[in-house]
Amino acid sequence: MSKEIDIQSLQAWLDTNPAIPTAPPRKRTLMDIMGIEHLENPWSDIYAFFLNVKEEHGFGDTFIRVLEQLLGLEENWMTPTHIVREFVVRENKRIDILLTDEVRNRAIIIENKVYHVLNNDLGLYYKTITSLGYETVGVVLSVYRLPDHEHFKDITHKQYIEKVQQEVLRSGLQTVSIYQSLFESFMYNIQNLSRNMTREYIDFFFQNFRTIDKIHTIYDKVTGEYKKSLSDKLNLSKINLDTKINGDWIYLSYKGISLICLTLFHTKLWKERPENKQPYVTVILELQDKALKKVRELERDNDPQLNMLKEKYMNELYLGDKLHDKPTWRHFASWDIPIPENCLMPDAFAKYLKDVLLEKPAIYNFGLELLEIIK
Repeated sequence: MSKEIDIQSLQAWLDTNPAIPTAPPRKRTLMDIMGIEHLENPWSDIYAFFLNVKEEHGFGDTFIRVLEQLLGLEENWMTPTHIVREFVVRENKRIDILLTDEVRNRAIIIENKVYHVLNNDLGLYYKTITSLGYETVGVVLSVYRLPDHEHFKDITHKQYIEKVQQEVLRSGLQTVSIYQSLFESFMYNIQNLSRNMTREYIDFFFQNFRTIDKIHTIYDKVTGEYKKSLSDKLNLSKINLDTKINGDWIYLSYKGISLICLTLFHTKLWKERPENKQPYVTVILELQDKALKKVRELERDNDPQLNMLKEKYMNELYLGDKLHDKPTWRHFASWDIPIPENCLMPDAFAKYLKDVLLEKPAIYNFGLELLEIIK
């Protein structure tokens, strides 16, 4: 009885709390498409490009002047005469970006952090550059705020890039259109990665953490039951598919064949489902490495066999350009499986999926026929 009352009280809390924070919409960027949205080296390359006043981007010295403001330096504290990427300090220790003003013997060390832990020897960086005779300032650019180091101030990427945007708009700079597009894509990418943690989320969490903890416990128990049922019951050996559960994904591999598989997104049952839409899961035909390379070659050559195969299944599967396409893997086809209301309990759900897949649906046959073409 107490458990039922607890569930009812949680439901009442959800019904009377319309102010649960929601994340702002995410804009897809060029860096997303290229699969480099979270890699530090491309970020450093972009910063170095815009910090270089000799480049033809049209931003002038905006990036360096904004950095001076955020570091609390006087305006025109430095005019970089050299910008070095990966300045070697000792052995494998490298400074991400080093700006030097050889006229006034001043330097700014930039340590760029995206998701990696800050375990760099900042003291060594500072000591090395000051020993070369430079008046030195250090900055750590991070996605989320980090404690300031003795010689390094922490500035978030979002804080920096949005301040640059404000300055560009204020000054009416006529930037070069292609590099303005690069700047905006980079800014949206930073905003995407920074959007997950705001003061609003923190405040909401601490005001309601006991209730959130109870809901989280229920979530873990329920999703755990689905995972257990799928692990126990989703045996597809009759159609030569091996099953492997990995977090939110279930990999269904054609027996004895690597680099191409069916990926089952079973968590679509409760994640990302629009209101009033029937419960469903998604099956993806995924290509990797050599298989992906071969398919790209066939597409480049406009291979008639591949074109005929796509045409054969185009009415049963989704083959459009909204599927993920990364350098080393690609979602080549997609199919949604509607789940009847009477099959939502974990065991019934697992049995229903098994029965559907044992019927060798279109996406299964599409994978087999694709394999014949790329062998």
